Amino acid sequence: MTATETTLKTWEVILPRDLQEYVEEMIEKKQFLNVHALMANALYAFRDVAEAGRIKHERLKADIQHAIEQADRGELFDADEVFDEIERDLLGVERNGK
Repeated sequence: MTATETTLKTWEVILPRDLQEYVEEMIEKKQFLNVHALMANALYAFRDVAEAGRIKHERLKADIQHAIEQADRGELFDADEVFDEIERDLLGVERNGK
């Protein structure tokens, strides 16, 4: 058994008809060399999306923790003041943008 044979695994994949047609179309259009290349590409893309989601979730958790710490220190803003400032900023942009 060669090194390549020990690192590859064969899977049986059952796809719905619409995905079968899509795979065949992509191969016919030479978007992918074969089914193996298409499946590997799809899985790499899925992995990248999942990782980006994980990173986004971790950043959100860190931002929320930071906000909680600010609130614990009393670094708070009155909601009405914040919305008034946003409204003033938006009105200024509209006036300057016309």
